[in-house]
Amino acid sequence: MSAKSSKSFISKSRFKLATECVNKPYFSVRKDYGNKKDANDFLRALAKGGFQVGELARWYVPGGKNIQTLDYQEALDLTDAELQKENAVIYEAAIKFQDLFIRVDILVKNGKQLKVYEVKAKSFTGDPEDFYKAEKNRTEHDFLDSKWKPYFFDIAFQDYVVRKAYPQHDVSSYLYLIDKRKAATVEGLNQKFFIKDVKGQITVTAAPGLTPDDLGEPILTATNLTTDLKKIQSDPKFWRIEGRDFSFEAGLSLLSTRHAKGERSRPSATRKCRDCEFRLMSEKERALGKSGFDECWSEILPTHEPPNGPLSIDLWNLNYRTADKFLEPDSGLYLMSQISEEDLAAPKKGSKRELYSDGWEDFERRRIQLRKTNLGETTRECLEPELRSVIEGWKFPLHFIDFETTRVAIPFHRCMRPYEQLAFQFSHHVMYEDGTFSHANEWINTTSGKFPNFDFVRALRQAVGNNGTIFRYATHENTVLCEILRQLEVSEEPDRADLINWIKTITYKKTDENGTTYLWRGDRAMVDLLEVVKRYYYHPLMGRSNSIKAVLPAILNDSAFLREKYSRPIYGVPGQVSSKNFTTFAWDHIWVVVDNDKKVRDPYAILKSLSEDIGGYDYDSLERVLEDDEVADGGAAMTAYAMMQFTQMSEPERKKLTSALLRYCELDTLAMIMLYEHWCEIVGLAQRIKAKP
Repeated sequence: MSAKSSKSFISKSRFKLATECVNKPYFSVRKDYGNKKDANDFLRALAKGGFQVGELARWYVPGGKNIQTLDYQEALDLTDAELQKENAVIYEAAIKFQDLFIRVDILVKNGKQLKVYEVKAKSFTGDPEDFYKAEKNRTEHDFLDSKWKPYFFDIAFQDYVVRKAYPQHDVSSYLYLIDKRKAATVEGLNQKFFIKDVKGQITVTAAPGLTPDDLGEPILTATNLTTDLKKIQSDPKFWRIEGRDFSFEAGLSLLSTRHAKGERSRPSATRKCRDCEFRLMSEKERALGKSGFDECWSEILPTHEPPNGPLSIDLWNLNYRTADKFLEPDSGLYLMSQISEEDLAAPKKGSKRELYSDGWEDFERRRIQLRKTNLGETTRECLEPELRSVIEGWKFPLHFIDFETTRVAIPFHRCMRPYEQLAFQFSHHVMYEDGTFSHANEWINTTSGKFPNFDFVRALRQAVGNNGTIFRYATHENTVLCEILRQLEVSEEPDRADLINWIKTITYKKTDENGTTYLWRGDRAMVDLLEVVKRYYYHPLMGRSNSIKAVLPAILNDSAFLREKYSRPIYGVPGQVSSKNFTTFAWDHIWVVVDNDKKVRDPYAILKSLSEDIGGYDYDSLERVLEDDEVADGGAAMTAYAMMQFTQMSEPERKKLTSALLRYCELDTLAMIMLYEHWCEIVGLAQRIKAKP
């Protein structure tokens, strides 16, 4: 083992954390602090095919020496030995300068030239202009589009370390990305590489007998960023630490010094604090360890106490400019209790909302959240007459649908492009005019390497039929079906015209997403219940979230009708409410369970976690990925599907995981049923839901 602990170095991952917040590296190396995103990087890479992209890049730059050892000194020695050669290709090259340490994805040496390749499973159009702000908004030191900054900063750090460690060499650095212009030229490219977890170490293996010809034309493009990286490295205001500006190099020096001494910097409040992985709020999260967020904000707040009240950053859908204004030291509006409703001003321009124009504007809803929070009110707010009018416009039977989908970097089939939409599962509940309902249909694809989308649409069309209103929650289902429509247009499916025409009946497509002009809008265009929630209904238990996973516990605690109905064992019971997946619970499964504090437990927490359903894998809490903005609410399902596609799994394991996916998706559409029932209860339409199951 190397004499120096890995905690002594500033690695790529710690540098990345420091660019987000200079104190994150401090918390990340101390095991007594909880980190609710510990597993996210791995899960995100698995869900999107990131591991396979890394291996694919090695096949495009072949013949390299793979530095597999995890021992720091051994990895450095092996890398240096390879670099003594005139020419070399090295995978996971280990390079150190002072206390800065990196592992380079691919390092290529040609004489005195060194090429650094950072491989990412992120896509771009192949045009370097993607990386930059609009021309009119560029400045000398702020020229990058915000979504690309983390990637440029990552490679800038590596470029800096390599230049300092090997000053006699000419260094150029490249970002190696998925190119969305490039379609696969071979069949089954997605199934050429498989993931193995050997005692917690992830490896990717190629299919037996794989040759370079089997990969077809490359779908990755390397872009030379050397000029831009020099701009970043020379920026005199790269870091803002303790109220002072630091250059790239000076900031690294300060970071290294603080890291070596085990010291934190004086924190400052930003809107990014809201989603800090070291902010532990729930009982489950606090069990992970100490809250680094609380320690930082104890220094920020005038009381020098941990924040014990709702924060201004937790206001729903607060725009960045307003959030930044609240957090300026001169303002010091850190707590909701410091904010008045007048501080949440109406937008200067009027709303362009096409639907639900009689509902709340965004600023009005923020004011409701603020008022109820500051007054300690625990009751709902609802525009009941307006909501009733909306509900009365819905036509029976009512269809509630939810999709599980994914986008993977490497295409499944020839002519497919990277990150095309894959719809692998749906759930469908149906409710009738007499108040009865059932889990009527579901569909899932578990076959490795199978393109599911067209069979998915055929099954969905059969499920929802030709009558009744169809409901989704958020825009996802509409987006997915519009993307499948585009795939059908270039397909050779014999029924593609019929499928395209049907999709258009239940979706809409705008010519401009900010306007109201449509390419089409179907007569049965799906109703988005999320929009109905945002415009007509709020409960304090929802906090700043409108996701179905936040709404469900709120309405169960609010509704006497739901608590009485679903505290009985009716779901999945023959002759009462039929279910596709909860029949094994038969007479004893109930959805309303009351804790000691007399609150209804979250049904998603009652449902057995997906991670417990994966035998043979030691992955830490798949549900944590649900909180990641990039992966969104379907994250656990995406990851589970990726496991079935890209790992070697036994048939019993596959069946167990499939069962878990089906249960989760069914609960999503059941939650929509419960929301509809609650609304009928409170707006005077109870006759629609009083039928005994």
